[in-house]
Amino acid sequence: MKISKKITSLLSIGILSLPWTQSFANEATSIDKIASPVSVEQLTEQLQSAGVESIYNRTRTVISDSYIDNYNVEDNNTVMVHNNGNPLPTDMFEKKQGNELFAVLITDEYGVQTPTYYFSNSKVLMDDTLEEIVEDLSSQSNENKGARVVGSNYVSRNYKWDFYRKLATGSTIQQGSLATRVTFERIHSNANVDYKKSSVWDITARSEVKCRSSERINNTFVRLDAGSGSQKLLDFAPETSSQSLFTASLDSLFSPTSWTIEAGGYTTKELVSSLSNRYGRWEFKARPGFQTSWVTKPGVRVANSTGSLYLKYSQTLDLNYSDHGTGVVGITVPDR
Repeated sequence: MKISKKITSLLSIGILSLPWTQSFANEATSIDKIASPVSVEQLTEQLQSAGVESIYNRTRTVISDSYIDNYNVEDNNTVMVHNNGNPLPTDMFEKKQGNELFAVLITDEYGVQTPTYYFSNSKVLMDDTLEEIVEDLSSQSNENKGARVVGSNYVSRNYKWDFYRKLATGSTIQQGSLATRVTFERIHSNANVDYKKSSVWDITARSEVKCRSSERINNTFVRLDAGSGSQKLLDFAPETSSQSLFTASLDSLFSPTSWTIEAGGYTTKELVSSLSNRYGRWEFKARPGFQTSWVTKPGVRVANSTGSLYLKYSQTLDLNYSDHGTGVVGITVPDR
């Protein structure tokens, strides 16, 4: 598949189109000194030397789900929205917890666009880190590929976090990474829920946690909130389980949606999720042994009576020498 390339900068926000054939980087990234971000001129020169055309625009844009939804990528092309190593202005955070949004990769596969958002707890990125991000995000989006069509019954959004820790020597090392795919499937468009006409959505968050240095995962916590007063939480899954292979199911009001969980590295504990307070919460705790990666997939069933669907997603990682969190990220999906 032939992919055209171009870069567009919005003041310093660029849209960078790159090949979609990179591999996932498994090694930890060590940053001996947090450097200044690469300049527009340096980045342009690097890209032009690789045959990438450069175009600039003087408009500054706040990155949001609606902005990404409405950005049209050329057929079978991939663009990267970035700020030359600086954080992007965004309204996606309900709580930042030290993280910033540094890039968004949007790929078009024959008319279907899928975004992947890249976050990190770094202040700025070094000049070669943008290329590393593209490798990670390309792999993340390829592994978690799924249709994302605004206004349809199925929406998929991908997220990637890299977490760093400062050592006693003054250097900074990457401790872990988290790649999450949140999928929204509308199973009913006009249901009667508590005497209100509502859409009903099944939402799952598939997350892969990886250690990037000589550490182990102790546990992770995940929380999914129905974030709007026009929404009602109908069900959550999975329930507590110590099995290595089991089935999770959302089955309130309508036909069940079920999936298999392969919990080889952890046990699952549902942590007092609350239908009345509209959230599901889980702990995934390491089994005996040296656990360096695992995949989890909790989910919720939500009814929405008015406007867009709004989900709040958060996850924390307890690694052997450090704790990290995503903060609270708000995800908006067009609905009613």
